[in-house]
Amino acid sequence: MKSYRVVIIGAGNVAYHLVRSVTSSGNKLIQIYNRTLSNISSTSNSNITGTLNSISQDGDIYIICVKDIAIEEVAAKLRLGDKLVVHTSGNRSMNLLNECSENYGVFYPIQSFTRNIPINFKKIPLVIEANSETAQEMLVDFSRSISQQVILMNETDRQKLNVAGVFVNNFTNYIYTLTHDYLKKENIDFNILQPLIQNTVDKLLLGNPSEMQTGPAVRSDQETINSHIELLKQYPQLKDIYQDISNSILEYYKSN
Repeated sequence: MKSYRVVIIGAGNVAYHLVRSVTSSGNKLIQIYNRTLSNISSTSNSNITGTLNSISQDGDIYIICVKDIAIEEVAAKLRLGDKLVVHTSGNRSMNLLNECSENYGVFYPIQSFTRNIPINFKKIPLVIEANSETAQEMLVDFSRSISQQVILMNETDRQKLNVAGVFVNNFTNYIYTLTHDYLKKENIDFNILQPLIQNTVDKLLLGNPSEMQTGPAVRSDQETINSHIELLKQYPQLKDIYQDISNSILEYYKSN
């Protein structure tokens, strides 16, 4: 497997973890760019820059790790010839990069990244897409040095996967947030639920999620549902979510 010279553009959470993965996977990180140098000064010993016009031309792969809304703006300021340029968005088209290089694509890690919380990139699925066979061959080879699971996927399917990720991660965490606030106000320790949360995740490895569903809604236990809604009267956000999801579960299992 070839060793690639990598330039990372951006210094957010994805870049923070990718820096460590690139340097530990046999590749060479030659430069990091971010507008605010203080965000990356403690991240790596590599060459750092705060101006796009000083981006090195010596890289093999350029990874744009910026917010989705900034990808097009950053790409418009780059002219990298035939170097491979990719972004890390699950939602945006790779064609946002078509003016900065002849070879471009997407390098999308399926994970939620938080700075200073360790992540093993080897276990993170990487969804990739490229505009040419040459770009794809290089991107597959590089991605396999980073992760044990590399998946070729077209733009539409990648966007659908991105939506699914919002449901299983972002929405779920928001429900945890509301539940934590609810229990805190009721003077009950949220950590009591940790084994239940872990059990829910563990069971997903055993079969289809629909086969693991439990609770009053799947049993059509309207008496318990009404009791729960009564308890949540002072917490309208939780009450509405409880009611909507319970109704959805009732409807789903009635028709399946």
